[in-house]
Amino acid sequence: MAVLSLFALPAAANAVVYCVPNDTIDVSCTSGQGQATIQAALTTAEGTTAVSDTVRIDAGSYGEANLIYNDTTPENVVNVIGDGPAQTLLTIPDTTGTATGLRIVAPTGSSVSNLAMTIPANAGGGGEIGIFLTGVVFGHNLLVDGPSASNATGIRLTGGSGLDTSTVNLPFGVPNSNEAVTTISSNSTVTDVVLHADTGVRNGSLSGNVLTIDRAQIQAKFAGVSEDSGNVNVRNSIIDLGSNSGAVGVQAANFNPSTTAMAAHLEGDTIVGGGSNSTGVHAQADSAVGNDPNDTVHNGEDSTVSVDNTILSGQTHSLRVEADRGETATITTSYSNYDSSSKVVTSDLTPGGGTGTAFLSESNQTNLAPGFVSASDFHLASGSALIDAGDPAGPPVGDEDIDGDNREIFGKDSCDGPRRDIGADEFDPVTPPTLLDCIPPDTILDSGPTGAITDNTPTFTFHSSEQPATFQCSIDGGPLQACSSPFTSVPLPDGTHTLAVQAIDASSNADPSPAARSFTVDTTAPDTAIGSHPKAKTKSRKATFTFSSTEAGSTFLCSFDGKPYAACTSPFTTPKLARGKHRFDVIATDSLGNRDQSAATFFWKVKKRKRHRR
Repeated sequence: MAVLSLFALPAAANAVVYCVPNDTIDVSCTSGQGQATIQAALTTAEGTTAVSDTVRIDAGSYGEANLIYNDTTPENVVNVIGDGPAQTLLTIPDTTGTATGLRIVAPTGSSVSNLAMTIPANAGGGGEIGIFLTGVVFGHNLLVDGPSASNATGIRLTGGSGLDTSTVNLPFGVPNSNEAVTTISSNSTVTDVVLHADTGVRNGSLSGNVLTIDRAQIQAKFAGVSEDSGNVNVRNSIIDLGSNSGAVGVQAANFNPSTTAMAAHLEGDTIVGGGSNSTGVHAQADSAVGNDPNDTVHNGEDSTVSVDNTILSGQTHSLRVEADRGETATITTSYSNYDSSSKVVTSDLTPGGGTGTAFLSESNQTNLAPGFVSASDFHLASGSALIDAGDPAGPPVGDEDIDGDNREIFGKDSCDGPRRDIGADEFDPVTPPTLLDCIPPDTILDSGPTGAITDNTPTFTFHSSEQPATFQCSIDGGPLQACSSPFTSVPLPDGTHTLAVQAIDASSNADPSPAARSFTVDTTAPDTAIGSHPKAKTKSRKATFTFSSTEAGSTFLCSFDGKPYAACTSPFTTPKLARGKHRFDVIATDSLGNRDQSAATFFWKVKKRKRHRR
């Protein structure tokens, strides 16, 4: 007989909501699981297995320090939730030791959200951390502040943790000590944050790990984003350096001995401000392992930075590329707006320590006034020259600017299709622009001189194949200036000239091949010269003259003894003349009718012949 044995399997544990300070604060609280303190709730949740727990913290102020949840068992997900940053307020007591306000070491899917943490003045020497997320823990809607904090970190991320929609506000310290967000050994994302600290974000991830910062607003005294290893992407963010001396927008620089390469990519960012010796973007590669100034061995500490569609405005140095001791530092820019003349590129950062390779490549660089809304609002105003001036290649699908606007907005009419703006802000017009036609007009020159002319202020008429249209004129390749038909030039010197006319239709399409006409202005009369002539005293009753002009093709008028001028050619012979004094005059006229105003003249005398007696 077959015997069927039924073994009772343990039921799966149910998720528990531990509420602080009791289980009556919310209907979601698990009855009987209210906890008097936050740590008690975290510890109880940590002790359960194979269950996703929630620690729900009621509105109020809490003064517990070194709160910790430490359980990375994949099933033991924990979610710590407050009532909101304005309601649930945690404060680290100002003790003599270094403290961490809240540390969550938990598996993927865990989170901390909707609460505020205050860091004290650090009587114990500093080093406090507001919130420390380890593992793949997500921070959402957090506020960390510390009005008097020094040498503090607002939020630290490791192990792949991320952060969004949060604010860290720490005072500028002396020296550059406070860090709003620090990432270590982590593929992390920091999105939609507002940060105020000496350093906005410091990335110390190992090689191969990537920190992505997107849509961040950072005010910094020392560095907006500082990277001493790993890789960082800074996108669609505004970094304001104020008037702080020596401040840097984004830097990939190995200030500490390391053997890790660094790479940074900026895409659609705005970096503004900075006092003396400030820098927009800094790449430094230096293999000073052990701080040995004589170390020239390549240790893989290369620094590579790309800067695309980005504004650098107000810094002493827009770019600094510095290398030494066998390492290579590279910055590559494209479609970015900054003052290229303020850059620094050096391959000998520390004289005597050997040399490295510093390389800078720039393409489609502009240096235009950004046209911000105001001195404190770094959105683009409607007349900004940076609207639709970025990379014409389409941005990634779904890419958004600092405000969450799509990166392909028609900021102004364009026949090239949607094109991103330069900087963190994609200008969003109140009224969508009207899409215009993309066919340029043709410019037709109706009248005007060709060839050689004597008029040094010639007049031209022209029209466009499209109406209405406006026109721009240029003389001899000069700047195009607004003009209308008929157009009379300014006085021109003698010589060859060219007029170019460009029609622009109502859709702002300009004729790509302006109509042009060349002509030569000649207002200079020729000079007449007598070549051969009789002797000053001669017995010959007839005189023959040759003459010429300084301009080929000239005609001549001759006169002798005051008679009226008459057309003549060279040579010219007078009729038989009486004995006595005589005069010959000849005038050249060029092919354009310019007449020599000073005749060539010769005087001579016909002497009486002596008769010979037989």
